Amino acid sequence: MKKQLFFAALAANVAGIVACSGAPTELTEQVESDEAAASLSSTSTYFSVRGDYRRCMAPLCGGYWIKRVNHSTTRCMDGSYSAECYVADIDWSSAGLDPSDASGTGSLVFRGTIGSKNYYGQWTLGVLKATEAWQAATDATASGSFYRVKFDNLVCFRAPCFDTTADELNSRSSRKLSDLDGAYGSKVESIFHKENVIATGSVHTTTNGGRALSVSQFWTQVRHKSSDPLYCNSNSECTVTAYSKQVTSDADCYCARCATTVMNTSTESTNEGSWNKFCSSKPIICPMIMCIKPPTASCVNHTCTKVENL
Repeated sequence: MKKQLFFAALAANVAGIVACSGAPTELTEQVESDEAAASLSSTSTYFSVRGDYRRCMAPLCGGYWIKRVNHSTTRCMDGSYSAECYVADIDWSSAGLDPSDASGTGSLVFRGTIGSKNYYGQWTLGVLKATEAWQAATDATASGSFYRVKFDNLVCFRAPCFDTTADELNSRSSRKLSDLDGAYGSKVESIFHKENVIATGSVHTTTNGGRALSVSQFWTQVRHKSSDPLYCNSNSECTVTAYSKQVTSDADCYCARCATTVMNTSTESTNEGSWNKFCSSKPIICPMIMCIKPPTASCVNHTCTKVENL
């Protein structure tokens, strides 16, 4: 992966360095033994969602159709199994979210459970009680299996480098990957070292003996949006970023080169996601400048503040 060169430069400061070669026996055994490393509790209860546009009286219509990803059937509120289950509503409260937090146009994936609610003393219908919400970064049609993709913080000096884990959702299956390719592989690589990503795609062997996921679509986790982009509770919630503002169309695209703007990480995630959606594939003429070392951001009196490096 492209990031290997960057991390190789930091190898002297890393306690553990993994020496990856083309096809060593030890590495092959490690990769295969980790195939079932994901626990079911850590990957279960993920659902894809689509709106119900039937024309009948609410709440019997107008809710959502949900299904377990990577499975052909889903257990509905009444205990029956079906290809999809109807729920009259989605309860966002357990995730600490409200629907306005998912303000983009991309499809949603939820983690949660199917509960029930009585409406008007007449109908008991299903309700999806969400604990996580994930929003697609693009409008592309997803294909392949759903995976939670994360970077393992390994440093390699020879390829292939199996530095990525792809846990199949609603499954115990887990894959060690050396590459991400396909339509959105490079975009996932640009963000997954900071946060986990849900991606769809198929796994294949690469020409150098590695293993890659061809990414057809990807989702980032929805975070609660504070109205104040500088609000914080701890230093970890503050950052200095090049994504200075949210983009709503390709006419708003700007050069995101040097990290100079302080904000909370929730705002940065929103800004970066919108920039990737509208600007990542748009040709932008940017000045050739050298970026200086960005300042440090810290949380002072619940406000993200810039601390200049000495």
